[in-house]
Order: sequence, then C-alpha cells, then structure tokens
Amino acid sequence: MSAVVRLEPAGPAEGDGAAPPAASGDGAPPRAPEPLAWALEELVVSVREAENLVVLRTVPGGASMLAEAIDRARVAPIVGTVAGNDTVLAITRSAIAGGVIARYFRAIARDRRPPEPRAETGRVAREDRP
Repeated sequence: MSAVVRLEPAGPAEGDGAAPPAASGDGAPPRAPEPLAWALEELVVSVREAENLVVLRTVPGGASMLAEAIDRARVAPIVGTVAGNDTVLAITRSAIAGGVIARYFRAIARDRRPPEPRAETGRVAREDRP
C-alpha cells in the first residue's frame, strides 16, 4: 500500500505573514520559508523519526527557536511541536507523514550525524543517506 503525502501549508495564521513551502517545477522538494530553512541549517544536529514523531536534536539552547520556526511555517502534516533545551519533537498526522517530514528536514539541515540502519534490513536505506 502506498500513499502520497503532500507538503502543503496549513495556511498562514492571521497576521503572521508565514510563507508556505513552495514546490519548484523541477521535482525538488518544496523550499522552506527562510526562517525555517535558516533554523534547520544552523541549529539542527540530527533528525530521527519514529512512526508519526520526528525528533530533531539541536545545538544547546536552539530547540525553542527551531520549534517556533516549524510552527510558523505551518506545514500541513505537522500537528504541533514540543521543545526542550536541545531537542524538538514534531508530531505529524501519520507514520507516513513522519517519514516524509523527517526526510524533508534532513535534506534541508544536511543532517550531521550518519543515519542509523533500519531494523528490518540492518542497512542504511538509500533515501536516508546524506
């Protein structure tokens, strides 16, 4: 069974001026709004997913900035975020969406930690490689 998960904006909150991710015509993933792209590139140390949960590790003290950038971007599959000091938990609508969002964030953040092997195969999947 396959499903398609689209990265679409949930719509900007009134008055916040959040720009939605814009899909490029060349099949590349949607571009993140500038504050989200900056936060992912500069603050994220690693991205991991477990079902519908995406765990983003940040530099110390960076989690609240990253969580706010994710919330303001209003990417539709993300229900909400919870931030600590150096960890953000992003909650998505489904396990499929969790994987899509993790790959999307990982691609922007250039995840600095090597991906872990998948349990079912013991190998790193091609799409998880940097």
